[in-house]
Amino acid sequence: MASDYTDSAQAIEQAMLQGHIAEAHRLVHSLKGVAATLVARQLQHAAQIIESALEANDVTQAMQWLPKLHQAQAEISHSLHSLPLSAPITEPANRTPLPRLDDSLHELQILLQERNIKARKVYASLRSSLLTSAVPELMQLDDAINHLDFHQAQQHVAALLERESKREHTNAAWPLTDS
Repeated sequence: MASDYTDSAQAIEQAMLQGHIAEAHRLVHSLKGVAATLVARQLQHAAQIIESALEANDVTQAMQWLPKLHQAQAEISHSLHSLPLSAPITEPANRTPLPRLDDSLHELQILLQERNIKARKVYASLRSSLLTSAVPELMQLDDAINHLDFHQAQQHVAALLERESKREHTNAAWPLTDS
């Protein structure tokens, strides 16, 4: 999702320079939504100012905010590219007991609730431990995290926390069945 918007600031600027104000407005509105999803406040703020200026037909003000939009987009792009990409999940040959993960899963859950991009980094650090369990929710969580689908990821983390709680109470190894 985020990679689809890496050249948005440039596209917005080109649309404005060519007099395609409606197109520039559509692009900046989309970028503002992605910025909100990524909790990229500076990018979201610059996009909001430009969007409001375009709605008021104040192209001059919109153009004045383009450098800030470019800078904010460059910063978030750099941050996103520094996050580790995850490899596809494969079924492990041997299932091993899952270590205590309550604290890390709770941290991940909080970041997802805040729609914070740092959730990808926390998940990346948990991923290898979680993969040893071969629980079906993990593939779905992996997909949700990689697509920055915070809502779906929250649901999968909640299911993992419930499983971890059951495991703690029964002192069992993963995976647990829901029977």
